[in-house]
Amino acid sequence: MDEHRAVDVVHRALDDGLAPESVLLEVIAPAQARVGAEWAAGRFTVAREHAATAISDRAVGALACHPAARTEPR
Repeated sequence: MDEHRAVDVVHRALDDGLAPESVLLEVIAPAQARVGAEWAAGRFTVAREHAATAISDRAVGALACHPAARTEPR
């Protein structure tokens, strides 16, 4: 698990033109689902699940702060 790599993946996807919603639904959400499945199967400890969730939270934060995710008021 690497927080910096997760943020880089998000930034690269957005820089390459992937829509922020797609990054959330196609990249971050599946990763979160896998963490949950690994924990449920007993392959992740609670500590590892918490670490993975913190990385996921950081990736969502990177998504929200990226210029591609900013919208102008209507």
